[in-house]
Amino acid sequence: MTMGVIFDMDGVLIDSETFYFERRMNFFQELEIDPGSNQIDDYVGKTEAAIWETLVPEDKSLREELYPKYVDYRKTHPIDFAKDLRKEVKPLLDFLKKRDI
Repeated sequence: MTMGVIFDMDGVLIDSETFYFERRMNFFQELEIDPGSNQIDDYVGKTEAAIWETLVPEDKSLREELYPKYVDYRKTHPIDFAKDLRKEVKPLLDFLKKRDI
């Protein structure tokens, strides 16, 4: 008997990679700085450090200056889980609820 279902929220219930990419690009656009790459595939699956090396590849001091500003930016631009929920999730949750799972 199934008692419950565990979901990995990040990437399973929401498309977090796209959201995080767009948030980074918006941050750079607001600062009028060109990122090292504007292709999402250059960021997917990378560590935070590797992402920032891709965003600001040539200038370590600029990278170190921008990162704390981005941390603050993230706080004021959080992901909206209800808005970014994958379309398949609600029907699945309804299905599970009807079966008391």
